[in-house]
Order: sequence, then structure tokens, then C-alpha cells
Amino acid sequence: LQRTCELFHVNVTFDPKPVSGWAGIGCHTNYSTSSTRSPGGFAVIEEHCKRLSKRHMEHMLVYGRDNERRMVGKDDTQHFDR
Repeated sequence: LQRTCELFHVNVTFDPKPVSGWAGIGCHTNYSTSSTRSPGGFAVIEEHCKRLSKRHMEHMLVYGRDNERRMVGKDDTQHFDR
């Protein structure tokens, strides 16, 4: 990403919430698999969430600093500690 930005003379930030108060900005990742896109995929997503929830805070602590600024329970995000 940084090399691509250099080529186009733009800047990149990995700050999870670079502009306070703006909805929909910040560093996040969406993912899907063939099983989540197939019929019955929502149940697969629910199972993923169930498994991730068992170590939620453990995961959050290694996903980078300052995510609690982005994940405040508003603007289509869940609260950092839930």
C-alpha cells in the first residue's frame, strides 16, 4: 500500500480513526469465504463470531493500538470491549 501511494503521490495512514467524528473512516477489514457466501452462510458467520468471542479481548489487544477510538458502538461498529 505504501509503495502504491508513493507512485501516485498520495499519503497513507494506518490510524484506525484518522478524523474524529467522521463515520465510516478508519482501518478495518472485511472478509468472506465460499462457505459464508453459500446458502446457509449466515450460520457460518454466526459460528465464526461465536468462536472469535471466546478470545475477544485477546484478539483486540493485538489488532493495533487505538482501536477503541474507532469502535465506540456507533456508526455501524460494535463497542471495542464487546
